[in-house]
Order: sequence, then structure tokens, then C-alpha cells
Amino acid sequence: MKILLFFLCIISLNTFAQKRTVHYEPEIIELIGEIDLQTFPGAPNYESIKNGDEVETHFYLKLRNSIDVIALPKDAESPMKSESFYNVQILQLVVHDDKNMSILRKTGEGGHLKIRGTLFHRFSGHHHSRVLLEVKNIKKI
Repeated sequence: MKILLFFLCIISLNTFAQKRTVHYEPEIIELIGEIDLQTFPGAPNYESIKNGDEVETHFYLKLRNSIDVIALPKDAESPMKSESFYNVQILQLVVHDDKNMSILRKTGEGGHLKIRGTLFHRFSGHHHSRVLLEVKNIKKI
């Protein structure tokens, strides 16, 4: 019985140790995960591609280990940093440069990457995850 309790404690500690607490920008974080491509209806109604809405396809990072994104009190006035989210497992990627976009495209869906960047809270109809990752640097792993 003691041995069983010991192993259950080790497993529980390992599970808790894997979860990480992070904050919105300007904190730069590094995350590891699998690339996923998802498609959603866009403008004008953000409801149905079949009924004429534009197609929006974005890259996402499915995290190896989920994270808790905690809003800091000093960020309460900013809509891009005002809400905490727990057990975040997927992030929409926002990429502003050709080099990182090229790496994403070459890696493709199912590829594993290490991505450095900053987090912000969704604030428009183009954002399809609770938290988004603005990409600064991508490395293949």
C-alpha cells in the first residue's frame, strides 16, 4: 500500500510540474508543440463558408504541456491582457515576417517546433483561440 501511494504521489507531482504559469506580453516565452492548420469562416458574418463567408486558415500550436496564462493586476485596463485562462492547450499563431512563415509552411501540419514569442488575449473575429502567440522566433526540433 505504501509503495502504491508513493507512485501516485510521484505521478501527481510530475503532472503538476509540467504545467507552467506564464503572463501576457511583454514577457517573452518559449513553447514546444505540434503545428496544426485550422479553417474558420471569416468576413462578413464569421458564420458559414458555405453561405459566402471568406475562408480563414491559420496556423496553431498544440502545446506539448498546457499552460496557465495569468493576467497581472497592472494589465487590468488592457483588453489584450485582461483575462486569465487556465489549461491552455492550443494557441493561434500570429506571424509578421516571411522567415518564420516560411518555416511554418515547410514544417507543415503535424510538425514539431519550439516557438518564442509573446501572448495576447483574443479581441477580434479573426482570433479563434482564447490566447494567441505573436511569433518572434521559430526553431525546428
